Amino acid sequence: MPVYGGKKLYAGPTRLRRNLTRLWPDERIEILVKKRGRLRQVQKVRRRGWMEYSSVEKIEGELHFPLKNKIKSLISGVGKKGRTPVVVDWGCGAGVALEELASSCKQAKFYGFSNQAYPSWDTKQTNVRLIHAQEKDFKRYFKKNSADLIYSNFGLWHTKPDYVLSLIPVLRTGGEMVANILPSSMFRFYELIPRGIRKQAAYLKKDGVTTTRYWGHALINGRKCKVTLINNSVHIKVLN
Repeated sequence: MPVYGGKKLYAGPTRLRRNLTRLWPDERIEILVKKRGRLRQVQKVRRRGWMEYSSVEKIEGELHFPLKNKIKSLISGVGKKGRTPVVVDWGCGAGVALEELASSCKQAKFYGFSNQAYPSWDTKQTNVRLIHAQEKDFKRYFKKNSADLIYSNFGLWHTKPDYVLSLIPVLRTGGEMVANILPSSMFRFYELIPRGIRKQAAYLKKDGVTTTRYWGHALINGRKCKVTLINNSVHIKVLN
């Protein structure tokens, strides 16, 4: 289960064909293909589309969360204490958003976690590490109280609510986790907030879409948290 960072990732022909079906349209990348022990010449490949290549702006809209501004506030807050903020992208895909964030927030440490490796994992940012592993192995790489922010744009979509909640111990006090959740799983998070303190608000966005927001405090894995539900996204902040 390798960790990539600042080195070439050579994809075999089978993996290469599988991953190229997830590339964005109208862009080109250079890939070295390793076949029968030899490196073939660089190929220019036309990209096709899927969520693995989402930009920061796209992710912020999907999660209803100001991702870049949050990381900058972590740098200004945690950085004063002499500690480097740790940000984890669970289900980072090709790492497009990670590259963008790492280039604009160089004082933070970024980790991308994915069960698939990509030819584009040739990161040039020294503050990025990419981890290729299965979801059950996440805590092999991230111990308790080791991360300040975990975000996931449809990476945790297919997982069970209990798995999402099991990631809470990885967060430090004041840390946050933001993720998209299947609509069928949202009630599990809704139940976390006691009915007596549950709050609700609905507002109309510029595009005419109504957004419903629920929030309240809950005890998760022995830690007091603030839970906010916005449409199909879950925001959890650890308070102690």
